[in-house]
Amino acid sequence: MPVDHPLTSILVPIDGTPLSEQALPFALAIAGKTGSVTLLEVVPESEPLRKPFGAITMSAEEVMSMLNELASNDLDRAANHWQDLAAGTTLNRLVGHGDATEVILQSAVDHNFELIALASAGRGAIGRLALGSVTDRVVREANTPVIVVRESDAPSDRALPVVGRIIVALDGSDRALLAIPVAATLAKQLNTEVVALTAVDLPQVVSPYMGYAPAFSPKIYSDLEEESTNNARKHLDEAVNTFEEHGVNATAQLVSGYAVHAIADAATRDDIVVVTSRGQGGIKRWILGSVTERLIRECPAPVLVVPSHHHE
Repeated sequence: MPVDHPLTSILVPIDGTPLSEQALPFALAIAGKTGSVTLLEVVPESEPLRKPFGAITMSAEEVMSMLNELASNDLDRAANHWQDLAAGTTLNRLVGHGDATEVILQSAVDHNFELIALASAGRGAIGRLALGSVTDRVVREANTPVIVVRESDAPSDRALPVVGRIIVALDGSDRALLAIPVAATLAKQLNTEVVALTAVDLPQVVSPYMGYAPAFSPKIYSDLEEESTNNARKHLDEAVNTFEEHGVNATAQLVSGYAVHAIADAATRDDIVVVTSRGQGGIKRWILGSVTERLIRECPAPVLVVPSHHHE
């Protein structure tokens, strides 16, 4: 049986606002009683505070000290706010300095975090970093899986989420299958079912009509549609078999339409959608990278992105 990828050491960057903590309950639920969650707040490089005509009112060192104290207070407040909902989960605190994206990515490497849980937006106060501005870069550049949670995805009250399904979005490429080990582990840790899903959108690849003249005969178009559907089913069967090798029973689901809309329509706010950061474009396949970016913005469920750029 293949070795699963653990998701028990999780990094959660925050920026001092409750909005930036929307990914924290998901991190706590995934880490479980035997895992650990580390809260990270990044303090920017400090400069002296000056009066309108240039006189220094606070040195760079004093500004840094103030920001460090604010960050420590933010981390303590967030930890104290959530700790009672995660009995047994270790909650750590970490203050970083510099560019937010670079600090998050480097922290994931230095501390061997297995997952980064990010809010899609934050509203940093004056002198702090707005967390939402770095989310896209972290998703694109991280070598660690990243789950992105929007404000509408988070529980409406102070509670850990109950995840109904793990939906693994596949595009027919071998690269997309890289999401399966992570999804299998996630399903085991959350004790939830798995759906392997792919969307066939033949009209976007070849249209039976171009302008006013038929591009293909109905017979050719029907053959292309049948071929695309059969290929998609074979890929889903391969995915289901791979999940079985990981000790997880998965259900195959084939849907029609543009991938982003089809996946978003299939998902609910109680699900987690798992995708790879990039797919393999071409005839009869949707280009997974562009789909991933749009899913993060439009899907009603949190999206977990498994990096695949290092396989290029």
